[in-house]
Amino acid sequence: MGASTVGGGRRDAAPLYRGRVAVTGWGAGSRYAEAIRRDDIVIRTRTPRARLSGAVYDVNYDSLELSPQFAIGNWRDQAFFIHECTHAHLDMRNLGAHSAHLDEAVAYLAEAVFVEASGQRPLGTETIRVVAHEIARRVLAGTYYVPAADSTRLVREVATHPLYAGTTVYRSNRFNRTWIHTILR
Repeated sequence: MGASTVGGGRRDAAPLYRGRVAVTGWGAGSRYAEAIRRDDIVIRTRTPRARLSGAVYDVNYDSLELSPQFAIGNWRDQAFFIHECTHAHLDMRNLGAHSAHLDEAVAYLAEAVFVEASGQRPLGTETIRVVAHEIARRVLAGTYYVPAADSTRLVREVATHPLYAGTTVYRSNRFNRTWIHTILR
């Protein structure tokens, strides 16, 4: 998600880069909509994981799982949606095995850019969100890249968070599900 697609964001924003990950977002909404229309990504509700966090993207099933209380008009739900759509975006890039911590850092940053551009407060006080919002404010002020030191700091915060510490690799496969995941979908 780039500043160019966030409420009041600039259209001339350059992409954010970190390693092989480019977060541009310009036109990404239509790519997600097309993936949903083609049934490459399915939307589910009433899933236990989504109840805990509002939304979850599952790369194995290529599903965007939304809380039963999800309301697209609610800015908090929009922020969770953007976070999870960032995971879908990275999955669509077919990156293969890559850093789960970097993947989460990019998603937290996308969420933070949206929240800051919307004039809202962060979704929480976890250090990951604090750092992501510091970076997001600089991005929205005109620094359209993430300096290596900031990226390293954000990825480190993700890596040390209990929710993510045990997972080091995410697998991005651009909708290449196993046959069992396709059947169970």
